Amino acid sequence: MHNQVMSANGGIVPFFTAPSSGETPSRRLLLVSHSFPPDASIGALRWQKLASAAFARDWGIDVIMMDPAESPLREDSRLRELPAGTHLYGVATRELLLERWLRSAIRLRNQIRDMRALSTATGRSAVRSVSSQVEPGTGSIRSGLTALKRTYLARMFFNHWSDWADRSARLGVSLARAQGYRVVVSSGPPHMAHVSAQRIARATGAPHVLDLRDPWFSDDAEPEEMRSALWRERTMMLERAAVSEAALVVVNTESCRVMMAARYPAYVKRFLTVMNGADADVRRDGTLDARFIIAHAGTLYSGRDPRNLFRGVAGAIRELGVTPQQLSVRFMGDASYNGVSLVTLAHEIGIADFFESLPMRPRSEALAMLRAAAMVVALPHPVHTIPGKVFEYVQLQAWLLALSMPGTATELLLRDSGADVVHPDDVVGMTRAIVRCYRDMRAGARPVPINADGRFDRARQAALLLDALDRLA
Repeated sequence: MHNQVMSANGGIVPFFTAPSSGETPSRRLLLVSHSFPPDASIGALRWQKLASAAFARDWGIDVIMMDPAESPLREDSRLRELPAGTHLYGVATRELLLERWLRSAIRLRNQIRDMRALSTATGRSAVRSVSSQVEPGTGSIRSGLTALKRTYLARMFFNHWSDWADRSARLGVSLARAQGYRVVVSSGPPHMAHVSAQRIARATGAPHVLDLRDPWFSDDAEPEEMRSALWRERTMMLERAAVSEAALVVVNTESCRVMMAARYPAYVKRFLTVMNGADADVRRDGTLDARFIIAHAGTLYSGRDPRNLFRGVAGAIRELGVTPQQLSVRFMGDASYNGVSLVTLAHEIGIADFFESLPMRPRSEALAMLRAAAMVVALPHPVHTIPGKVFEYVQLQAWLLALSMPGTATELLLRDSGADVVHPDDVVGMTRAIVRCYRDMRAGARPVPINADGRFDRARQAALLLDALDRLA
């Protein structure tokens, strides 16, 4: 259902409206983005900041987003930062009938498994005996079942998000006919927001601006659990249709722009690189902990493996001969990687006494942790994307250690910036960087922020996008 009600005269009432300051922009745009404040995910920050820059350029903004009740991490304080007159409309996701059947099937499977667990030891031995006899064939069976599962999960994903896109598009068309938006913008992931905005733009004649915070279709953006021909075919089809109708396609990195231009040479003039950028509110003097703290904040999805970093830390501990009171590692966010707890990984690598795992917290608390750190770490990331945290890290008075392959978007951004950019497999290089910075700190040194010269400021990036919107309007 939509998270708003109808007014007495039949109009749609948003669940939140930023208090008016007396200024009324002469132009309005509609943004479709599942992530937006009060949701506190990193994906919500981009347009939270762009909304204020747009207001300064005479743009008001309405947003179709998630139902805020569904946000896993919510910060209502972010609503106070939205420009006057911003309207927020929530569209809840729904559990489809097939999803309910699946949940029931999983519950039944678990009950059967629990019943089997009560079998006698003899029975379990017999099962193991039979299993050992059919072991040679289990590999191909398991492979086939994995492929089937991935295809099924991909189909469920598209069914689930198509339902959200359908309902958000209907809401958007109703709003657009009443408000007369000059531009319809979509921001993803989730990328089905683009499908919703495409339909709104098509129905109303407004230009569609496609904002890809991460690539929609690329090998390293394909979710491992849904890696299948169905995922690739459906994603490519949706991307091609949206790009062909969009007036402007905004990408987050230059490497992504090059990839998209090669894929769609007929539309090369539509692509514009607008990075996230660094925000002034991050750069505050922090109280540096007496210990040398190595900090990371964020999620640990596939590819962001922390184990080599832990090995690099272990090497530094041995070389420096330090104690946990002198050096520590703090991770805030995910407590595990690929199903294994970070505490377990730290124990296996021998740094358990030096490691602390903290739960996901609001941005303000994450920044407080980062400001106290001597070193912040960016873990490996897909080729064409830059972790949003990097643009926070460059504002901090901390050494930056980025684990990145040569030629990736992150490596290109930080090349010659003063950051330590180390290959994700170069454990020795990580150890050397940690040891050097530790000794510098003990000698009284404190680094200046990587972005001290303002080269990564969000204001510069916002101007690129707003200039393009002005031309469209």
